[in-house]
Amino acid sequence: MKKSTIEKLKAIQQEIPKEWKQALMKMAYDMPITRNELVPKLLDDPDVSEEYKQRVRNLLEAGYFDKESEVVDEEIAQKIDDFVEMRIMEEIDKGNLPKSNFKGLIRKIKQQQKDERKNTK
Repeated sequence: MKKSTIEKLKAIQQEIPKEWKQALMKMAYDMPITRNELVPKLLDDPDVSEEYKQRVRNLLEAGYFDKESEVVDEEIAQKIDDFVEMRIMEEIDKGNLPKSNFKGLIRKIKQQQKDERKNTK
């Protein structure tokens, strides 16, 4: 890939809205269903032994169910991908980027446009 192409791609990357970049990663509970739905039901269930309930309470107090990890916000990632693809296509159309480096992207965009036309009929 030519240096000018790389520079243009870096410039496009710099155009990604700052708020999207900041929102790309988010914190999420490792076990949200367990923590928010299963644990309260389990502790209120009369059929569950007190010994087992106490084990669950101990895990809850120890923060076992509160562990969080940083994860990608898929919706924001898709917005960024769409934005970059749109900008690349604009630069190709202007002649600032060579078509030869982006044949896969061009095929993908053309297929999406074809599918959109079919869906609007």
